[in-house]
Amino acid sequence: IENGDIIFIGASTTNECLLKYIKNKRIRIITNSFYIFEMYKGNDDFELILTGGAWREKSGAFIGEITDRILSEIKVDKSFIGANGIKDNNVTNSNKEEASLQKIIMSNSQKNYVLIDSNKFDLKDLYTFYETDKIDGVITDSGLGRELKKKYGKYTEIINAAK
Repeated sequence: IENGDIIFIGASTTNECLLKYIKNKRIRIITNSFYIFEMYKGNDDFELILTGGAWREKSGAFIGEITDRILSEIKVDKSFIGANGIKDNNVTNSNKEEASLQKIIMSNSQKNYVLIDSNKFDLKDLYTFYETDKIDGVITDSGLGRELKKKYGKYTEIINAAK
């Protein structure tokens, strides 16, 4: 993340950890996550935009037709998206409406990153919203085993986040 970037941060507990990596950056953040908005508000380095839409309590996300319409008109430098699983060349989610908005914003982003816990590799969920080989990188924790890192490294760059 560079000064001046326009980024999208999707709803995900893993994405909530991004804040510690973007201190002292003057950027514009767009999010559909109420929790991300709450964490990041009040920081003068960020211009913060909350999409709005239909509230999904389980994920703390705004989703649906209104959110999709807003995101379809937005272009961003980088998107940071959570997922419920990565299985081979499929990045998946459990909710059709969340998967839809993730696909929309990733199509409107210069670079796409999926943030996912190491225990979600080789798992799939109901809706595939993107192909692993079309994302710029998967950011995960240090618990990812060597074999899985090698397997998914054939699709995209695997980035281990420092704790």
